Amino acid sequence: METKPGHSTRAVMLRLMQEDWYNFTVDDLVGNRFYERNQNNVPIVLDWAIRENGTCLASHVESSASPACQSIHSGCDNATNGDGYICKCLQGYEGNPYVPNGCTDINECNIPNQYPCTGTCVNIEGNYDCLCPKGTRGDGKAGNCTKIPENFPYPAKVAIGSILGVALLVGICFLAIWHKQRRRCIKEKDAYKKYYEMMDNHLRVFATKQIEIATNNFDENHIIGVGGHGKVYKGLLENNMAVAIKKSKEIDEVQRGEFVNEIILLSHINHKNIVRLIGCCLEVQIPMLVYEYVPNGTLFDLLHGKSKNRNRPISLGTRLRIAVESAEALDYLHSSIAHSILHGDVKSANILLDDEYHAKVSDFGASNFLPVDDAQIVELVQGTRGYLDPECLCTQIITKKSDVYSFGVVILELITRKKAIYVDNETGEKQHLASCFISRVSKNKIHDMWDVEIVTNDEKVNLVLQEISELAVQCLSVRGEDRPTMKQVVEELQKLLRFHTSLSSWQIDPEETDSLLSETKFDSVSDTPAFHSTNYMKVLEIDTEAPR
Repeated sequence: METKPGHSTRAVMLRLMQEDWYNFTVDDLVGNRFYERNQNNVPIVLDWAIRENGTCLASHVESSASPACQSIHSGCDNATNGDGYICKCLQGYEGNPYVPNGCTDINECNIPNQYPCTGTCVNIEGNYDCLCPKGTRGDGKAGNCTKIPENFPYPAKVAIGSILGVALLVGICFLAIWHKQRRRCIKEKDAYKKYYEMMDNHLRVFATKQIEIATNNFDENHIIGVGGHGKVYKGLLENNMAVAIKKSKEIDEVQRGEFVNEIILLSHINHKNIVRLIGCCLEVQIPMLVYEYVPNGTLFDLLHGKSKNRNRPISLGTRLRIAVESAEALDYLHSSIAHSILHGDVKSANILLDDEYHAKVSDFGASNFLPVDDAQIVELVQGTRGYLDPECLCTQIITKKSDVYSFGVVILELITRKKAIYVDNETGEKQHLASCFISRVSKNKIHDMWDVEIVTNDEKVNLVLQEISELAVQCLSVRGEDRPTMKQVVEELQKLLRFHTSLSSWQIDPEETDSLLSETKFDSVSDTPAFHSTNYMKVLEIDTEAPR
């Protein structure tokens, strides 16, 4: 065979399968000679190689003068009959490896008899993928796709389906309830807006988010008081102003009415000895009330052991001043504004003390505007055991004199340092402070009830205690008409405070003492109708069993 220009191909040799049967000559490759001599179908093999570049490796180095394998997807094999090599297309490609881009990709998916696939055939450059049918896995080329076992058996599917169904039903119910409550909230908020029109416009309306930030999301560490209806939190507004936030824990119409009533009442009140309402939050079912913060707790805590100063004696002068300031606040409610207001729950726990121990009356949830006749019929008497007006318990009619009675119990707490319902140290039984005190007065043993911290050998001081005791007894008269007004109580307490203050600054003679103590003198204790009433103790027993 002749060599073509540019190639180093040499003539190849035809080798017969049976050498003794056929003798090869070069002339057999010319013309029809081979055909004539090969009528017996003698098998032949064309064996040739490129020999100029030596081996297959040498043909692919960059310094080779004329590498024969031109296609980028080509390779080569070393010759089997000596030095040299032949070019071939790589696996997955077909064509002419001796020319650039001569080897092209084979689409195996079109030749299923050569490239089997049990599943979905996907042709890729130089190869193909065979994806097993859905629900099976394995080698699709080898035809061994097997079914994927189920992760969940049928009972598990039924259980999961049931759970999802129940969850969906609960979710739908929750959304329905939420939507209903939201509509109710919007309706109530609109109702509160009507109430807001009745309030003094100086009150501030807070958003729920502001209240949450002020109380650190109602952190328990911010709780400064817990009552029957809710909790009081200390909060800090954005201007670093400390406030007390009253939050209800129950939702009922009575309590909602109390909160709204308290907002309306306090919005019309401005007195130094009444806790100031700063604002409210109306974005909840029951409004949250925001008050000025009063740091030293309640008079109850100071007298009965929960105050930080519980071990420190309380002077008679301090007790008198607290009594005067509390009485002035109640007198203001009864007579100093356009409409008289009845507090309805006067007690030591509702008298707060500021940083200088000045009194501030609080908690107006049970308060009401009084009609012209200064009396109001109530279906359910509200108040606290030990402080309830016995006449009101019997008649279901509440008046200003009901506050006077309750304040009389507070006076007794101040001078005896005993609770309104206390446990007797000797008998271990619960006692009603008002009834016990009046009983001691009738037996002329009043001194036994006074707090030993304020009893002295000074006759003038003891005279002040005697006068305060007589005032308390007048306030505790069974009949409301026999009790003094709050204005009279204020005048009497102011007189006693002035007299007590004068004792420590200068001496006064007996005539001046009689003059001071007779300015607004009430009837003698022994002449008070309360002491002649045989039914007094029975009425007080009703109060002892009354609900808080």
